Amino acid sequence: MSFRGTAAALAVFATAGDTDRTPDRTPSATTVRAWVLRLGYAHLTRPLSHDHRWVWLIDHTLPIGATKLFVIVGVPLDHVPFGVRPLQLADLHLVAMVPMATSNQERVADALEAAVARTGVPHQIVADGGSDWQRGIDRFRERHPRTVSVPDAAHHAANLLKYYWTNDPQWAVFTRRMTETAATIRQTRAAYLLAPKLRNKARFLSAGTFVRFGRLVLRRLRDAAPDADVVRHYAWVSEYLYFPRNCVTECGSELG
Repeated sequence: MSFRGTAAALAVFATAGDTDRTPDRTPSATTVRAWVLRLGYAHLTRPLSHDHRWVWLIDHTLPIGATKLFVIVGVPLDHVPFGVRPLQLADLHLVAMVPMATSNQERVADALEAAVARTGVPHQIVADGGSDWQRGIDRFRERHPRTVSVPDAAHHAANLLKYYWTNDPQWAVFTRRMTETAATIRQTRAAYLLAPKLRNKARFLSAGTFVRFGRLVLRRLRDAAPDADVVRHYAWVSEYLYFPRNCVTECGSELG
């Protein structure tokens, strides 16, 4: 919710409550923004224990103009029941935010080294495998060899798919025909059958959704009375049922 939306919601709640306790004034959008900044500063500067085994999750935020924020979020390994539940917001602790107009291994390594003052040397650093990240982490590990560099699961899986599928003719034909079908039906009554788009950047991160759509189409084609639009536009997907190792059936099950 935006700052203005928050201020408006607080005003609505104030008038809907007990009239005897209704405040004369409610926070404005400027006041809400000021408190968010104060809370953010408090999280960024509060003391963090050096007694935990910390994992750092690092990444860039979306760019603001020519600048990105390099963010380090810490997770104390001893306090999170891994394997029992996923990470929650309460498990995460803001360690550092560093504005970067240019990201390179030197800037990343320096930011990581400065963050040691907050939590001590981390047990692990998790990143998406980008070259600037990895080289910066490697430079950091030269001074702190006990720190383990771990790729995040999503990007690691995407890199594996890229390695195996980039030059796979089945995958190339499948994506091309999906694109051609989308162009055919986009502005027709069958537009509800449009396949999801692959990202232009980091396209294999979206491969799971793309392949699951292909599996859904296969199931619809095998219905006792398949939809006429599905048959008309996607009958060709049935060809992928018979390949011994194809991206729609076998690999699709691995992607969920």
